[in-house]
Amino acid sequence: MRIFILGLLVFASTVLSPVSSAAKVTTRASDSLALLELYEHTNGPGWRFNAGWLSEAPIEQWFGVKTALIVNEGDTLKVVVELHNSSSDAGGTLPDLNLPNLERLELTFMRLTGDIPNFNLPRLKFLSLSGNKFDGTIPAFNLPELETLVLNHNPLRGTIPDFNLPNLRTLAITGGDLEGPIPNFKMPRLQGLLLSSNQLSGAIPHFDFPELTVLDLDHNWLSGSIPAFSFPLLERLNLNNNLLVGDIPQFDCPNLNRLSLNDNQLSGSLLESYAASLRSLSMHNNKLVFKHLERYTDIQAFNYHSQDTLLPVAALELAGDTVFVLGGVASDGNEYQWERLENKRWESVPAAVEKEFKPVRNGKYRCKVTNPLLPNLRLYSTESAIESITVDVAEYSLTGDLITALIVPSPLSDFASLQFGLRRPAQVKLTLYNLHGETVLTLVDDYYEGGDYSIPLDVRTLAPGRYSFLLRTERSSRELPVIVTR
Repeated sequence: MRIFILGLLVFASTVLSPVSSAAKVTTRASDSLALLELYEHTNGPGWRFNAGWLSEAPIEQWFGVKTALIVNEGDTLKVVVELHNSSSDAGGTLPDLNLPNLERLELTFMRLTGDIPNFNLPRLKFLSLSGNKFDGTIPAFNLPELETLVLNHNPLRGTIPDFNLPNLRTLAITGGDLEGPIPNFKMPRLQGLLLSSNQLSGAIPHFDFPELTVLDLDHNWLSGSIPAFSFPLLERLNLNNNLLVGDIPQFDCPNLNRLSLNDNQLSGSLLESYAASLRSLSMHNNKLVFKHLERYTDIQAFNYHSQDTLLPVAALELAGDTVFVLGGVASDGNEYQWERLENKRWESVPAAVEKEFKPVRNGKYRCKVTNPLLPNLRLYSTESAIESITVDVAEYSLTGDLITALIVPSPLSDFASLQFGLRRPAQVKLTLYNLHGETVLTLVDDYYEGGDYSIPLDVRTLAPGRYSFLLRTERSSRELPVIVTR
């Protein structure tokens, strides 16, 4: 069979030159043998696209083969300069091709396995082997003319070689199992570096790529801080899904239009100014707070939701009482709501809407922080518990307008009495809330002179359960928890 195929190749190798009726054009024998070897090693009969292969037609008529004419010692030779194919029905291994004039090799999605050969192809400019099943390590290619290297979506192992490829413009090795650090490549003409979806670790190098336009390192295990990149032509920077920490630096990238930093552990921002060209900024799932984010709200596509920030809470003892003070927030536009854990659910504490909060019931508390400028983000504090509060039928000594406040009897049934004392005239409002922080009804909303009062309350319409009365004046408020029984 191999002798028969070689005979076909010899037959096809001698044709009249299209540029001279007198010169005889001969296909270089080594190129013909290299094509035969590729066909045999990669299940050529099973290729989806194999029209013309091993036929009597000239090799430039074989699918995916492009040739050129060269003159060698007075002889005109037809040589293979491009070879491409894509076939999910192929398989096998890729031989070390002896095609010294090859400039473009593109064999994608062909189920090729094993190692990638360390090609000796001195004129190769474009190499793409994406979508195969190569599972070895990457050779340290010595391809001086190479401009594009694409090895995406192969289960390649090991580390990335520190390539010596002075003319490389694009390096893309995504979707593999590569590990270890990223070399600090010396490739001055590089325009695109794409190494996403591997297992690369360590710090991001301080690259020196004056022509770089795309840097994509997302979905790795890169750690440390982000370098203050200075790339005059950079348009897209993607560092999503790594382990990066610290501040977002001030980049010197005047043409940057897309910046993606999602799913890291970034906790601050020094990015005081940014290129007018920036159209898309993604920063969700970091440890940022509103003061880091509100400066970017004018960016056309700004993604910031779901920060993993837990705001600190200090528990202070003031005049025998515990007061929770929220820290880590500094934006004037923030809104606060303290919550208490009730039956495994967080419920709003009525009127607890400041950074400082004095709990009146034992339990576990946290603070929810929102900001109208960033409506898709909620931040929460760490949880704080208190177990030292003692009460006597909801009676409390108060400061401000209120002197005392009392709901009797306890528990409630059909009727109750609100008893309170005022130091000075005030508008008094009594609102009833359920455990979800929802208003049930307002029982009192009137102006009272200073003094003591007892106001009857009809609670017959209330279902049995736990409630909170909130008694408020302009200067004072008090939560009065009660139980209604029947």
